[in-house]
Amino acid sequence: MKQSHGVYFGNASVSLVSNDSHIKPTLVVPKGEVEYKKGVIAPWGEDNLYPQKFIDAIRLNGAASGGLNLLKSAHYGNGLTFYKNEKSETTGKREKVISYREDHPELNLFYKRNKLNKFFIETIGDLETFGIAFPSFIISKDFKKIVKATRQKTAWGRRELANPSSGFSERVYFKSLWDDEETSRASKIASVDPMWCMEEIKEYCAQKKLYEFVFPIHYGMMDEAYYPKLTWHAIYHNGWLEVSNSIPKYKKHLFENQLNIKFVVYIADEYFEQIYGDEWEEYKADKRKTIREETIKAIDDHLSGNKSSGRSMYAKKIQSADGKWEKGIEVEAIDNKMKDGSYLPDASAANTEILFSMGVDASLIGAGVPGGNMGSGSGSDKRIAFSILSALFKTKRDTTLEIWELLQDWNGWDVELQAGFENIMLTTLDKNPNGQQTGV
Repeated sequence: MKQSHGVYFGNASVSLVSNDSHIKPTLVVPKGEVEYKKGVIAPWGEDNLYPQKFIDAIRLNGAASGGLNLLKSAHYGNGLTFYKNEKSETTGKREKVISYREDHPELNLFYKRNKLNKFFIETIGDLETFGIAFPSFIISKDFKKIVKATRQKTAWGRRELANPSSGFSERVYFKSLWDDEETSRASKIASVDPMWCMEEIKEYCAQKKLYEFVFPIHYGMMDEAYYPKLTWHAIYHNGWLEVSNSIPKYKKHLFENQLNIKFVVYIADEYFEQIYGDEWEEYKADKRKTIREETIKAIDDHLSGNKSSGRSMYAKKIQSADGKWEKGIEVEAIDNKMKDGSYLPDASAANTEILFSMGVDASLIGAGVPGGNMGSGSGSDKRIAFSILSALFKTKRDTTLEIWELLQDWNGWDVELQAGFENIMLTTLDKNPNGQQTGV
């Protein structure tokens, strides 16, 4: 019995016709596509360093780093939870009933051996940061079981150009430094088409004698062929991230290099003549210089420090030759052109744009700047905002759970067993001492 499956890769349409022994894909490549060459990667960004440059920019930004950490945590929730839809004896309706992995020995052993909690935490981190992840799996010699699951670092991965004869990237290359597009020094792992079902993947691996493969999972693509373009990456392309990062850098250089003088003091020479009388004319130049410096130091000490706040100062007036009274000493305050709070409105606007693009309510990370209008929010604001954020992760979690479905189908685990990432639902302390509730 033959089955026909439609598969789409980028702009290319693939038709798969399969039976019990083989898969015969055909590919129609639209005009303008890059010519396929084995071992040639699809560069990520113009210089193939997009992930590295993006991460470096995010690490310098508190709002973006905080928002990204929140997205990762909300996605993972309380971690992978197992349940079954069981029919209630009282209502007759199906209800979700928690099922513990300890009651499924084979699953539990696989979970612990592969440290699936860490595996999913890091895979979710890749998805939230780049929209794509490259988990890899090792198969038993008889192809009946997946025995190992490994998270490969997305930032280190580059997909091979799609092979027209198969319709997808047949390999993913990994190396830590992509200062070029050379793949000879990169480790390579065979890849399968993420649109294939478990049976198709198993048959492909058996045909190719593959005992390890990458199963790329990614968020929805619009017109991209190899790497998703997440909407919140707009802050990196439109300049808001750069604006936000440049302000603290500018402030730092300003504080290090600015001349921080608060007062300028004017002392007339006639002041010393009237204070010291005829002796002033008899003093040598060095003596006069010492007296001037001691006077200036006394004034400076009088005006400096916290104790000078609200202090008054005595200065003698002198009479000029034409009989007018003039100030012998005059202290003039210098206007500070870089007052406290300068550029903070710009920082507030940039941080707002960053968090808006990420879909993160500013109250959830206590966002706000002195003098800005971004409050940290009340407890109710935070609770509602977090509930809304968690509710929006359904589509993202479905992408992550493609891994679970592949493992469950391949290894023959209980078909009634379902998995999901349990939400953390914040509540008030009068309802729960720890302020949390959970739900799948």
